[in-house]
Amino acid sequence: MEYATSVAVFKSKQADRMKVAQDVIQRNYIGPDSYWQTPDREPGGICFGNTWWIPFPPTLVMRYDTGEITVLKKLEDFEKYVKQNQGQWVEDKRRIRTAIRCLDGKVVKWPYNHTQVCASSCNSTVQ
Repeated sequence: MEYATSVAVFKSKQADRMKVAQDVIQRNYIGPDSYWQTPDREPGGICFGNTWWIPFPPTLVMRYDTGEITVLKKLEDFEKYVKQNQGQWVEDKRRIRTAIRCLDGKVVKWPYNHTQVCASSCNSTVQ
């Protein structure tokens, strides 16, 4: 049934939408740090995970960081998935997650200047 349904979608008026969604997902939103918030999940970090794309029938498989697995097979869900992953909040969190992963196991030295406010005639900087 899935095969016949998928063939029908690619021969219908929705074919262009499906091709666009499929292309955007494959180029930008598979692998780690993917985001999918279903109506029953609270928004935030628990909606991140790792995704895989199965070309035919078009299927997106996501394993959340918590270990749960979800499967998307509908065009409408693919379009929602793309929209969520294009959101500024998600992109910001994805950059943070990537940076943290790059630091895994490394010693981080973070130089800074600490300025201590004292009386109006005294400016002191501690390094």
